[in-house]
Amino acid sequence: MAPESLRRPMKFSTKSDVWSFAVMTYEVFNCGVKPWPDDPPKKIATAIRRCHMPPMPDGTPEDVKTLVSQIWVADPAQRPTMKQVCSSLFSASRKYPPPPAEKFTLNTIKGVTRAPPESPPTMEETADAEEETDSHLSRTIERRSGIDNASEQPSQTP
Repeated sequence: MAPESLRRPMKFSTKSDVWSFAVMTYEVFNCGVKPWPDDPPKKIATAIRRCHMPPMPDGTPEDVKTLVSQIWVADPAQRPTMKQVCSSLFSASRKYPPPPAEKFTLNTIKGVTRAPPESPPTMEETADAEEETDSHLSRTIERRSGIDNASEQPSQTP
């Protein structure tokens, strides 16, 4: 939760969502471990209200660390918009290749067996799937519109 949502009166906005996104980003780069995993809720709430957030984990790209530090500020108006966050992450994703599969967090969990990799769908397969979905949606809309139109038309008796 963002600092403004832990004060009275509670305030929630899209900027609160941006704060929460930064917390989730922290968890992603911390292999799923939440900030302050062993602290009681009151202590966590106090830290958040004071914007005393944990440092991003080692190995987090500098661009991501910078972005999270821009988000974790007390004044919601000073936080970037989600559109700006997405733009920053997209730029960062072009600079940093994904880690090899054997370093994925999922592969560190005991008892998890990795399935053989699948080939990603081709552009043609993706386009075909989108076309099928669009066609299905169009038929559904037409069918529902037909039902709605039929119920709105006056009945014609001979």
